[in-house]
Order: sequence, then structure tokens, then C-alpha cells
Amino acid sequence: QQTGALLVVNHQRRFSPAYRRLAAHVSAGALGKLTSSYVQWGKGRLGNVGTHTIDALRMVPGQEVEAVSGVLDLSGRQDCRGAEFQDPGGWGRLRMSAGTIALLDAPDYGETPIQFLFNGTEAQAKIGPEMGTVDYKDGRTESWPTSDGDLSSMDHAVNEIVSWLDGNGVNTA
Repeated sequence: QQTGALLVVNHQRRFSPAYRRLAAHVSAGALGKLTSSYVQWGKGRLGNVGTHTIDALRMVPGQEVEAVSGVLDLSGRQDCRGAEFQDPGGWGRLRMSAGTIALLDAPDYGETPIQFLFNGTEAQAKIGPEMGTVDYKDGRTESWPTSDGDLSSMDHAVNEIVSWLDGNGVNTA
């Protein structure tokens, strides 16, 4: 901020309008007090995919990871990048800065599409490849698509960088 430099974190969910919308809901207290969160995906790869999912577990509630415990899945699925790469899956528990507990479920041989779940005292939010949904305890439901037409999250990131370079500012959500 002091130098006017732009810092871009290369985690695509930060640029997704659907994930930003969910983060705004959580920040506004729409879920009540966040009590737990959960992410699952198939095909492991904690080092590659895991960094992106853990970043989303931080970004949506605006909390930092304070402690981690976990177990690696050493079943040995070959990494899609080739035999020279070793990037196992696993399971973990993260304690977040506001006391929220986040669980991670990412086995090597899973086939589950990625899904995030955020539980609060007033509502539960779920976001996956197709939809974001908030189910309120009073019976209301709110849903929105996670895709943004032909624009990917990386397209949004590039557009924000270009906007910043053109002097038009940038969304820092």
C-alpha cells in the first residue's frame, strides 16, 4: 500500500464472483457465527490443489490457519504431471484464527468433485462446481451459479490486473 504496488495471489477462487459473494455473506454475518467448515475433493494432490482449497478456507471467512494436524494418503496414485512428481492426498483438521475448525478430505483415489461447506449458527453455505447455496435456519434458500458465463476466475484476475495497470483501481476483495 505504501508504494502503490499491486500484489496478486495466484489462487483462482479469490477472483471468482461466486466465492466473493459467499465471502461477503460470511463477512456480513448472514451465516451467524461460523462454527465449522469442510472441503472435499478427489484425486489428492495436497501440494498443488490443496494450496488453492486451503486459501479458499481462509478467504471466505476471513480467517487465518493457526494449527494443523493431518494424515497423508500414501496409497501412491501417480501425479498427473508425471512419475517424477510426488504429491499425495490426505485428510486434515485446521484450527482457524476465530476458533473455527476446518476439515479437509482429499484422498488420492477419490472421485468427488470439489465442494466447500461453511456452517454457521444461522445458516449453512455450500459451494461447488455448479452452484453456491445458502440454506437459512428460517427455511429460506438462496442460490447462484458458480460459473460466470465464458469468464474463468483467471479471466477475472487478468481483467483486474489490467484495470489496475490502466489506473482504474482494483477490487481487493
